[in-house]
Amino acid sequence: MKRFDLNTDFSVDCTIAEKSRSGTIYRVLIRNAAGGKMLTPVALYFAWQPDFVEGYNRHWRVDCFREPPSIGTRRTNDTGPSINSSFET
Repeated sequence: MKRFDLNTDFSVDCTIAEKSRSGTIYRVLIRNAAGGKMLTPVALYFAWQPDFVEGYNRHWRVDCFREPPSIGTRRTNDTGPSINSSFET
């Protein structure tokens, strides 16, 4: 299994077979100076090369399945504080 970064926000585990690839996509929450990171799984994916080529170019087909949120995970929205946070008044 290989792990590689898609960009600064996402990392991927990949299992490689002859005509397919599969794995998990993770959201990178924290990176530290020693190279470690805290990862949260967000999706599963499966990619394969079809035997029958449609059109002129060989290509890969990709299916991606979102992971359900786990219990106790903090969910935030883009416009305000965490949904699970409490406010003192």
